[in-house]
Amino acid sequence: MTQYLLDTNVVIDLIRGKDNNVRQHILEVGVDRCAICDLTAFELLYGAYKSQNREQNLRLVHTLIDQIAVLPSSSAYELAAREKVRLQQAGHPIEDFDLLIGCTAIINHRTLVSNNLRHLSSLTDLTLTDWQ
Repeated sequence: MTQYLLDTNVVIDLIRGKDNNVRQHILEVGVDRCAICDLTAFELLYGAYKSQNREQNLRLVHTLIDQIAVLPSSSAYELAAREKVRLQQAGHPIEDFDLLIGCTAIINHRTLVSNNLRHLSSLTDLTLTDWQ
């Protein structure tokens, strides 16, 4: 049964209510088969603290974090380091958080749900899908 890791951009759209397709997919597959990376949790919290509606956005982020599994990126450090070197040598560098989120999906045998397929498709052995 496929397990999913939700990329930060997908979760932001979900929290903002911008993407009903993602919400529908989560309902169809079940929240128990979905997770986020700890770096996504950090990015969401950072965005909430930076926002105009800090308290409301913090409540939304904390509600999400309480309802979905949060996977540690530390399990992917070695793979991410190898991939970073490979991608730099190939002339296709990826930002560190994107790299670590993608490698967290690989290490945990999860399909990464993202709306940034082109950017992440250069990661070796990463399975990607776009629920939008």
